[in-house]
Amino acid sequence: MSTVTSTAVTNWQPRTVYAGLNTVYAKALVTVTAGSIVQMVKVPDGAVIVDGWAQSPADAFKLSVGDGGDPDRFISTAQSSAAVELHRFDEPLGMGFKVSVTDAAIQKWDTIDILVGSASCTGTLELCVTYYMDKFDNG
Repeated sequence: MSTVTSTAVTNWQPRTVYAGLNTVYAKALVTVTAGSIVQMVKVPDGAVIVDGWAQSPADAFKLSVGDGGDPDRFISTAQSSAAVELHRFDEPLGMGFKVSVTDAAIQKWDTIDILVGSASCTGTLELCVTYYMDKFDNG
């Protein structure tokens, strides 16, 4: 088990957050074992998650999509195989979830993560998240 960070998380610092709909996307070439967490994209404090999808390589493994507070907030358990590679966010309580970071936090964002479940995964993981912001924030 390990935690892997995509380049979208390590190389991108959100500065300006625009009111309205925003979309973030990342892909990461990984070789990870079961139980590994891949931090894929950053979402700012106050973001309301409205939609998303994950795409996985054609390996046979289970995956979940969540955040630091709940590893399966958006996709509880999806089975990846040669036939099924695209997984939509399907957890009802994840849709409309508002990201909340404490005022004391230095980082004003959280990550949306993929948890590799039942077996190892080698290949490209992709994640796309659409969120709504009700205010403009110039960081």
